Amino acid sequence: MKKYIIILLTILLTYGLQGQTKRAQYFDDLIESHDIPGLSIVLIEDGKVVYNSGHGVRAHDTKVPVDPQTIFSAASLSKPVFAYAVMKLVESGEFDLDRPLYQYLEFEDLAYDERYKRITARMVLSHSSGLPNWRNGKLALQFDPGKRYSYSGEGFVYLGKVIAHLQQKEIGQVIEELVFRPLEMTNSSFSWEDRFETNFAPPHDFMGYPIPKRKRRRSNVAASLQTTAEDYAKLILALLHDVERKQPITKEMLSAQVAVPAWDNLHWGLGWGIQKTKKGKAIWQWGDNGTYKAFTITNLTTKKGIVFLTNSENGLRIVPEVIQHEWDEECPAFDMIDYSTKDKPYQALLRAIIKSGYDDAIIAYLDKSQIHHDTTLISQRQMGRIGYRLLREGRFEDAKKAYRSNVAAYPSYNSYLQYADCHLKSGDFDEAKTYYLKASTLRPDNQKINTLLSQLEPGTIQANVTFKLRQTNYMYARLITIAGDFNNWNPIIHPFVKQNGEWVCRLKLKPGRYHYKFVIDGVWTLDPENTNVELDDNENINSILIVK
Repeated sequence: MKKYIIILLTILLTYGLQGQTKRAQYFDDLIESHDIPGLSIVLIEDGKVVYNSGHGVRAHDTKVPVDPQTIFSAASLSKPVFAYAVMKLVESGEFDLDRPLYQYLEFEDLAYDERYKRITARMVLSHSSGLPNWRNGKLALQFDPGKRYSYSGEGFVYLGKVIAHLQQKEIGQVIEELVFRPLEMTNSSFSWEDRFETNFAPPHDFMGYPIPKRKRRRSNVAASLQTTAEDYAKLILALLHDVERKQPITKEMLSAQVAVPAWDNLHWGLGWGIQKTKKGKAIWQWGDNGTYKAFTITNLTTKKGIVFLTNSENGLRIVPEVIQHEWDEECPAFDMIDYSTKDKPYQALLRAIIKSGYDDAIIAYLDKSQIHHDTTLISQRQMGRIGYRLLREGRFEDAKKAYRSNVAAYPSYNSYLQYADCHLKSGDFDEAKTYYLKASTLRPDNQKINTLLSQLEPGTIQANVTFKLRQTNYMYARLITIAGDFNNWNPIIHPFVKQNGEWVCRLKLKPGRYHYKFVIDGVWTLDPENTNVELDDNENINSILIVK
C-alpha cells in the first residue's frame, strides 16, 4: 500500500511541477509580448495561494530578476487597503460610516460650498461623494454628494485626513496598526522606506525605458501604497476568510452601494468595485500611477483571486488575457476602465521613428494635406510627447520634425514653445529665438519667454553677475544653462551663449546668498570654477553664490 501511495504522490507532484512550469512560461511570454519589464503575481484558488512568483526584471538596465519580495508601487490598489482600515474602525465602534465627515473635521478647501457637509465615509468609499478624481486648480464638487457614482481620489484623501485627525496619528501609521501588522504584510507601507532600496522595481515607459522612481515620503491613502503581490494577497485571503465566517462588517463592505452608470453588471461597494458575471460575484480594483500598473480581482463565489503588480506603462494590457487564461472568462471591469491592449497610434508612431527615422515612419500617419500628422489619430499632446521622448533619446533632428508637425497642425503657444525649446536643447539658438518670438506674440507678458529672449540677446541685460566657461572645455556641448533658487531651479530659462571663445551667462540678481548648479546637456553639475559648495536640506550639494 505504501508503495502505491508513494507512486501516486510522485505522479501528483510531477504534474503539479509541470503545471507550475507551464504557468511560469506563460507569464514570461506574456510580459515579453507586451514590453512589460517586470511582473509580480499571486493566484488564489479555493481561498489558498497556489502560485506566487516574479517574472521579468526589476529594471531593464540592471536585468536583476523580480522575485516575490520585490517592492512595487501599487497605485490605486491603495484604496481597498485604506477602506479595510476604515471598516476596522467602524467594527470597533470608533467611526460612523454615515456621519457627515465635517462633523469630525471641517474641510477648508470646500468651506465655500455647503453641500460638502453632506459627504459621509460611505459616499467616499463608494465613489459617490461628488468630488473629482483629482483637482485641477480650485477643488469643487461635481454634483450633489450621494447622487451617483464618479471615481474620486480626492474623496479618499479627505477621508484619510479625517481618520488621521481622529486617531491623532499619521495615516500611514494608522494603516500599519490596523492592517499591515494584523495581516503580517511586512513588505508594505504607504510611504517610501529606506529598507525597500535593496529590492524594488523602478517604473518604465511603454517602450521599456526605465524612469527614476518617485519615492514618496508622505502617505496618500488613494495612491501611495508600496507593496508586493504576496503581501496584497494576504488582504484578499483575510476578506475571503471573513466572507466564509459571514462577518457582518465584511458583508457590508463587499455589498453594492452604488451602480456604475451604463454597466448593469458593475457596482461599487466600500472601497471595492463589484463585478457580477455568470461565474459569480467578484471584487476588483485597478491601479495606475502612469508607469506603474496593477490589478486585482477575486471571485467571492469560486474563491479564486488574482493580484498582479507591474513596473510598466503597459501593465494593464494583460488583464483580459490573464483572466481568460486563468478563469476562462471575460472581464467587464476591464472594459469599464477602457485600457487598450495594444499600442495607441502615437505609441506605434514613436516605435516606428525609433526604428526607421521620422521621414519613413510619418508616412502612414500624415494628414490629407501631407503637411502634418493626422490629428484625428494623434493629438497635440501626444505628438509633443513623441518629441520629448526623441529629445531624451538624443534624436534631435527627428524631434524637431515631430514638433514642427505640431506647429503646422496647431499653431499655438504650447507648440511654438516646445519647438523653440527643442531648437535650444539641440544648440540651434537662432531658430530657438524665432519660435520664442512667435510664442511671445501670443503671450506677450509671459515671464519665461521674456527671460529666455533677453538671455539669448545678452546685450539687453543690465547684469551684475557673470558666469564664464571656456569653450575648449565644453566644445561639444549643445546647451549649458544655470539653475538655482533665484529662478526656482528652472533648468532652461537662463542659457549660456557663445562669445569670444567662451560660454557666457549674465544675470541680474538682488544682493543675497544663492544655491545653484549648471545644467550641461541635461546633466546637473557643480560650477567647475567655484569651490564654494554647500549641502542643502535635501542632501544635495550645490555651488554657492554671494551677491553683495
